[in-house]
Amino acid sequence: RLAQLQDNMRAGDILVIAGRVDRIARPEFLQWYSEVVIPWITRIGAKIVLIGDNYELKRSGSMCRPPNAVHLCSYTMADMRAGGGCSPDCELCAGDGRCPRPDTILSFNSTLQHFADQHSEVVHFFSQLDLWLDHSGRGSNIIPGTNVNGYIDEHHLNPEGAKYLWPYMCAAFQEWGLFT
Repeated sequence: RLAQLQDNMRAGDILVIAGRVDRIARPEFLQWYSEVVIPWITRIGAKIVLIGDNYELKRSGSMCRPPNAVHLCSYTMADMRAGGGCSPDCELCAGDGRCPRPDTILSFNSTLQHFADQHSEVVHFFSQLDLWLDHSGRGSNIIPGTNVNGYIDEHHLNPEGAKYLWPYMCAAFQEWGLFT
């Protein structure tokens, strides 16, 4: 994979790494990024953006339609702190969507943010967790402030969910100086 990147990336390019945070935040991957990818990215004058995961719902977002069924997909920060929001097939999970230690999805995001901070000249981290919480601190499949479903299933965003994130991502890229 690195050979494909080396053949195609140029100065000013942005390598976006997105995926399940239980995979991209693993120590062996972060070590590989540190030892192999970041020195090369630095040499060619490119940047890396790590994208944090969204919350894994208990049901498919398409089954949680407003106004009567949204509660089936709702969650709070307390749920995240209690280990909710991880994929049931997460290698670190017990198979029931609960992570084995408290606030794992938050811990994964914290790990990625810390990694970006350590390599701030080259690496940036975009977290979307807070963007899915409404003014009361409750999240669900519904795009905050609307009645529009943003999930296609328990974990993946539909086009509306992706469009919701788009201006926030663009603002972050602008803030980081990636649009020049």
